[in-house]
Amino acid sequence: MSPSNDAPKLNTLTVDASAPAEISVLDGSANTVARAIGHLRSSFPSDIYKVRVRVGPTLEERIVALDRDQEIKVDAPAGFSSPIPLANTSRSQDRHQETTRWASEHLSQSLGIGASILIVARAWSRHGNSAPINPATDLIFSDESSSMKLDIGKLAEFRADEDPIACWSAAVTPGSYRLQLAGGITRAIFATSNLQTQAFLLQRTTSSYGRSDGATLDIENAAISISPRQSFDPESNQTWLAEVARYALTQKRKILSEGVLDQILSAKFEDPMLGLLGAHLLLRDEPDNVADFETVTRNLANMLGSDHPDVRALCLARRTPLPEVPRRITSPPMLRASWDLAVAHSFTEPDVFPEGSEANRISTLVLPGSPWLIWKTPTDGQGSSVRLEETLQDFLAARSRADKARSNATNPVRSRLNSAYRTLAYGLEVVRGTAATVREAMPELSLDEKEELTKMLGIPASKLDSMLRKLFP
Repeated sequence: MSPSNDAPKLNTLTVDASAPAEISVLDGSANTVARAIGHLRSSFPSDIYKVRVRVGPTLEERIVALDRDQEIKVDAPAGFSSPIPLANTSRSQDRHQETTRWASEHLSQSLGIGASILIVARAWSRHGNSAPINPATDLIFSDESSSMKLDIGKLAEFRADEDPIACWSAAVTPGSYRLQLAGGITRAIFATSNLQTQAFLLQRTTSSYGRSDGATLDIENAAISISPRQSFDPESNQTWLAEVARYALTQKRKILSEGVLDQILSAKFEDPMLGLLGAHLLLRDEPDNVADFETVTRNLANMLGSDHPDVRALCLARRTPLPEVPRRITSPPMLRASWDLAVAHSFTEPDVFPEGSEANRISTLVLPGSPWLIWKTPTDGQGSSVRLEETLQDFLAARSRADKARSNATNPVRSRLNSAYRTLAYGLEVVRGTAATVREAMPELSLDEKEELTKMLGIPASKLDSMLRKLFP
């Protein structure tokens, strides 16, 4: 049977993106008729279409009249920014890319054998004229025991022409390390055998045109990459994808299509950070996809080892435990989602955070943040016995700010917890006064409410119980 002469003529549309972006084609009724990652080639009837290219929170759109075969190239959305000096991002410079690549391949120091660390701190301004001040000033790198503390600002190679950049790299023994701003906050960085763990920090400032007053290093949003090649590649699609995954993990809902998530998970061997981020996204966005989660976590255990705290935390959520991966978190993980997994399991496994471990020590110092685990650095000589009042005040202040942006009226548990939070705040004011008054005001918390409270505070169940007993004896 011959084809009908009434069949519409098809034209081929080819779209290339300058990065592993999500490409969508929409017809005149705003229906998505095709989708791909990085490169799309498909045939459609002659019509007007909208091509949409999305990377993380930013997107570009272009109208195409498909009256003939067309090939178009769409650059990555200009608004996509990253602390990593990646090509085709809005806060990157060629000089920063070249300097970072060189530093990753020429280690500054030898502090151990088996792994390597790269730390890059840089400033960025629209006109490339930031003040020539070392952005790594007051940045400390230390081991978990704090027996080694290095001032990165003094050790890094500093280049001040145009926007300044400071790079430091070293061979290290595999294990858990710290990045800390003097008198500020701390976060974990884990070095894995035969891999280079790379940390990228961008200076943030409220000033403009190169003025540096008020500039601080944004350690909270620093990006982490893990390179099997022990080198930095500014053109790396895998590092780009990891930044997309990092942004997606900060959101409270699913924002990535299955195609993007599949690409993130399949690229984990090129950058294991993709595997860690992708596993958490899979657990959050596709909780019933047990098979893929078990496969990803097993691969991560093989790539990063059973000592990696993020791997240990993720394996807590496996239906089938891996006997070679311990179910105890002794060192703080890098990701807040990993910490939250371990906290959730502390109700059924009280020894998830063993007494005397570093993870247990910092458990009352954890601050609100995403996607990274951050905690407050004690500055008053109390060490791990930081005042309970100070910890709760930090949390309550952050909670108060967050509550202004959303309503909890439809969540009975959260609504009741708000009352508990107010009582805790009241307890802080009068804890040195009449304990009976505080005890009478404090409602009895259910198990669900305690689980929600531990999640919001970021503390294990045992720590919550001891906190409540101290405040409300």
